Amino acid sequence: KEMDLTMNINIMGVMHITKVFLDDMIEKGGHIIFTSSVAGQIGAPFMTDYCTSKHAVTGFSRTLIYDLEYMGIKHVKITTVFPHFTDTGLVKGVTVKVPALFPLLDPVWVADQIITATREERNELILPRATNSICIYLYLMPCQVFRCFCKWLGNDLMKTFQQTRAHKIDQH
Repeated sequence: KEMDLTMNINIMGVMHITKVFLDDMIEKGGHIIFTSSVAGQIGAPFMTDYCTSKHAVTGFSRTLIYDLEYMGIKHVKITTVFPHFTDTGLVKGVTVKVPALFPLLDPVWVADQIITATREERNELILPRATNSICIYLYLMPCQVFRCFCKWLGNDLMKTFQQTRAHKIDQH
């Protein structure tokens, strides 16, 4: 049930809302902003459903860009945002291991970065910038080495997470 809820909100909702507005945007122009996640790019322990759903958002947004380009539609822009953990209250108790490189992001700062990326018509925005190097290593390192590297950097921060809903995630 938790998996269905996560997938329905994070990817199916994105696809359905895009479908509702895309024809009008193709006719009149516009800019779509998708929210993915760094976790959707690299994965993280105890976040399988979430990471999968955000990885799907990435695939959807990248493929939609291809579709629009193939159809010659230049007036519909897409920006996909890949934030690290953002201090929204949903990540209560999360402690970052290397805050100088990967801080818990301020939501106002994230919003400002999204506005700038939209104005610059960037297809993707990875926050913080230090995360770009990790995404590159994903493709350069063997999988097991990359997972050890991510653990060393602290991608297992869900171990300090405090569930904000009444039900708890079974981590067994």
